[in-house]
Amino acid sequence: MKIAPLTIAAAALIALAGCQEPEAPQPTPALKQQAAAPAPPLANEAHPAPGEMPGAPAGMAGGSGPMSGSAPMGGGPGMPASGATMTAEDALKIVTTIDPGLAPQQAAMQKAEAAYTKSPNDAKLKTAYVNATYAFGHAVMLDGQKDQRVMYRAALALYRRALKVDPKHQPSLDDKKLIEGIYVSMGRPIPK
Repeated sequence: MKIAPLTIAAAALIALAGCQEPEAPQPTPALKQQAAAPAPPLANEAHPAPGEMPGAPAGMAGGSGPMSGSAPMGGGPGMPASGATMTAEDALKIVTTIDPGLAPQQAAMQKAEAAYTKSPNDAKLKTAYVNATYAFGHAVMLDGQKDQRVMYRAALALYRRALKVDPKHQPSLDDKKLIEGIYVSMGRPIPK
């Protein structure tokens, strides 16, 4: 089933609109008084990095909200240390942990990549690699509701890989432009 890019864009914008933080309620005088006296840290409490709020929910200052252009990483296996910015390639490393159902598309892309790497002058292998990379990217993009911060970055990485081999691959150009447009429309930087 082929989904029109406009449908994807509309769904993504609707989903992302729900990612905006609601306006905070105005504190009462009693709450202001409580906030004036900070609670002492617990004995084993980790201290946040400068500029981060402890326990900040996704999307708030110091948090790592969906589509955040500078989403801090947790430093898991194969990932940058905590506080580093998640790149598109970093996100690609963890998509199958978020959705194991993407493993077949990833395996198909890796198989096509291995064949193309062995014979880079073979036009059929080049086309197969570009198509497999695009198909994996498209599946990741459509799966964006699982973790937009990761999935849209990963899809961008895959489109960039396909376009590096075939800069005129129209489906990759279209989907890359769509995701970049979503970031721009939300006033977010496009992930590197």
